[in-house]
Amino acid sequence: MCFPVHAINEIIGSNAAIKEIGSRVGRNQRAAMRICDRWMQEGATDRRGRPYPPQCTTSREDRQIVRMAITDRSVTSRTIAQYNESVTHHSVSARAIRLRLEKSGLSVRRPLLGLPLTQNHRRLHRQWCDERRMRAAEWNEVV
Repeated sequence: MCFPVHAINEIIGSNAAIKEIGSRVGRNQRAAMRICDRWMQEGATDRRGRPYPPQCTTSREDRQIVRMAITDRSVTSRTIAQYNESVTHHSVSARAIRLRLEKSGLSVRRPLLGLPLTQNHRRLHRQWCDERRMRAAEWNEVV
């Protein structure tokens, strides 16, 4: 979880209500209950011994990230990260945004779009290809 452990320890130690703890740390009531249970059992709220780093976004934030990427395909991961920080008041890296998008099956990289060719460009390109096609046919006869 991406909130300071010492702050949670102080909140829980002050005998605050579960709902209040959840609202202070930006989590729902169920997550706050898990934090309190961990506090009662282990005397600490942090998870130790995990093989992976903690996830800094909630499932709701993940859905918001995916929704933003789907609605506006031109938006960058940095833009999404800045928007997310302005709404939730905690920072998420652009890399984390890209990972969330990849996890949901969205492509992070957009294909490079070519410049539209004019009629003259198309004609010259077709002529160039025709010349090369004739050379290939000639080489096939040589061998």
